[in-house]
Formats: sequence, structure tokens, C-alpha cells
Amino acid sequence: SASEDARFIIVTFATKGVMDFALNWVLHIRALHLPHMLGAMDDAMVDVCERWAIPVHAVHRDNPEDAHSRQAMSGLMGAGMANLRGSDKGFAGLGVLKTLFIQRLLKDGHDVLISDTDTAWFKDPRPIVYGRDPKYADFRHADLLISTDCIDSTDDESAGNSGCWYTPVQKNTGMMFFKANNHSITFVREWEERLVIYTTCPPEAGAPKGKCEGYNDQNLLNEMIEGRPLGSAVWHDGAKNQQHNVRRKEKCVSVFKGGMYGIPLEEGHTEGSRRVFLVCMPGKLERYVVGVLPTIEYANGHSFFVQQRFLTTGVWPTAVHVTFTWGDSAAYAYGKLQRMKDFGMWKLGSINRYNTPGR
Repeated sequence: SASEDARFIIVTFATKGVMDFALNWVLHIRALHLPHMLGAMDDAMVDVCERWAIPVHAVHRDNPEDAHSRQAMSGLMGAGMANLRGSDKGFAGLGVLKTLFIQRLLKDGHDVLISDTDTAWFKDPRPIVYGRDPKYADFRHADLLISTDCIDSTDDESAGNSGCWYTPVQKNTGMMFFKANNHSITFVREWEERLVIYTTCPPEAGAPKGKCEGYNDQNLLNEMIEGRPLGSAVWHDGAKNQQHNVRRKEKCVSVFKGGMYGIPLEEGHTEGSRRVFLVCMPGKLERYVVGVLPTIEYANGHSFFVQQRFLTTGVWPTAVHVTFTWGDSAAYAYGKLQRMKDFGMWKLGSINRYNTPGR
């Protein structure tokens, strides 16, 4: 436990456009006394962190000669550093810089918990992500743990489908935990490469009419977990995807069973524990162990604000990621702010973004 705690760090990323959400995030993390860092994407965010004595790394200043970094910064500057969810190019640029920094931390030996700024933290995540809690003992074998958009609590908690694993619902990149090992470094590097291809859209990307549309960092990562090439979820037709499926089955034999991809890990399985699963990226990574964080502890917006599962289970979650929200705009996450205020998650004080000019 001591060595795990020494490796652990929780990280978020922010531009000036989400400055208040980032500061609210920091207040939650400080209350838990967790080792943390903010990856700043612009000078204004660096300045705020220095004034607040927040551990900060100026991610936007890293590797200025690196082609991927230059392309990412071009996307960010083109978005005007506003609420990047409203800018496809800007959000992709943010994703590239995130993946570069995550790789750096992993290479330095840090186990990295990534969290979006629109997340409120209430409990120490380490007992669950390191598998110290017997209900999640198998998590100690995972290379990656990730949250989910699953809204079916029965599915999420079922023994054979832990985290809606086989259900066609996305794994959510708003909360992810990477173990520091070569497999994770390879996985994140591939994520970076796909983000760059999507951002630059070369002919070999295979996008319809040469237009790279319909993706974000989350879609791309979900394709990777499924062992599929870039484009399979949005751009490719049935025949092309069938070819990919044949290749995937040939190259990833060890993660198939009875035609099902992504089988539960049996080695070292603890009876009664939530399962983790074997995945594979053909030609890239033969084996990667992934688990899905439980929504009862790592809640999405629907499971917490709508279903309010804490009322029926008596379990207040470790963290709440404010997804599935109405009222946001390209300029600002108005709906997320209000939800956090309504449930006492807003620690920053009385910010009224509804009175901003032009609103």
C-alpha cells in the first residue's frame, strides 16, 4: 500500500475556459489530501494555479518542436481557449496534449488517475482502484480502469457483465486510472496517434470524402478497447468491418472465447470480485487488462442525479462526473454548474455565469 500510494497521482486538465470548474475540482481533492496536479493548457491557467499554490505543469509548453504538440496547439488556439466541448478541433487538440503528458507521467513511474474538471470527489479512490476493497479485488490486475455511461444498475453489477462490459454503451474517459507499465504506455501512445490522425486527417485515415468527422477522444479510445481500427465505429461499412473482425480474431486469439471478444481474466480471480477483462489491439498490443469502475462509486450524471442510487443503496459515491446534462452551451457548461450547485458540490462560492455578457 505504501508503494502504491507513493506512485499515485490524480490529474486534471484545464484551459482558462473552465477555470472555475478546475478550482472547484482542486478544492474537492485538497479536502481528501490526495497527491494531485493540474495540467494547464494556457498561460492564464498557469498563473491561477501559481496564485492558488496548485501543483501545475504547463502542458501547452511541452515539446514545442514536436509535430504532434504543434498540431495540438494549433487546434487549441483556433478554438479560442473557450469551453472546448463546443469545438471539435480544440477538443481534439486538448486530447493530444493530454495523451503526451499521461505518457510522461507513466514513464516517470506514476499510476495516473485522470479526471475531468466537472467531477466532484468525496472519498479516497485508492482502496478501489488498487483492489484493496474485496468487492473489487480483481482491479489489482488491471492496467486500465475506466468509468462508464451505463445507466442500467443491474447490468453494471452483474457478475458476467461487470460495468455493462458487453452492452453497447460507451466507456467514459472522464475518470480513468492507468497503471505505470509498458502496456499502458503503448496503449496511450496509440491513443495519441489516433487523435493526431483524426486531427490532421491524412488520406490514409480513410475518412469519407476526406472529412474526419464524428469522433472525439472518447470514441477513439472505445474503438481501441474493442480492438478495432480507427474509423470502424463511424466511417467503415459492414464489409470493411467484417474484414477487420476476421483479422482481430486471427491476431487476438487469447482474448476470444466462443466468439465473444474481451473475456474475463481468470488468472488470480477472487471469488465475488467485480471482473476485469482481456483486450487486444491487433499488431499493437496483444494483451491489456481493463476493468470498468462501478457506477455506485464512480457515478455518471444519470445514475447520480436522475436515478439517485445513493438513496436506495445508502452508498454515497467516491466521485460524481456530471455527464448527461441539459443546459450547457458552446460558451460555458451552464447546466453542469447548476447541477453541482443543486447538490452541494460547488465549493467555489457564488459564481453566476447566467449574468455573463451576451447570455
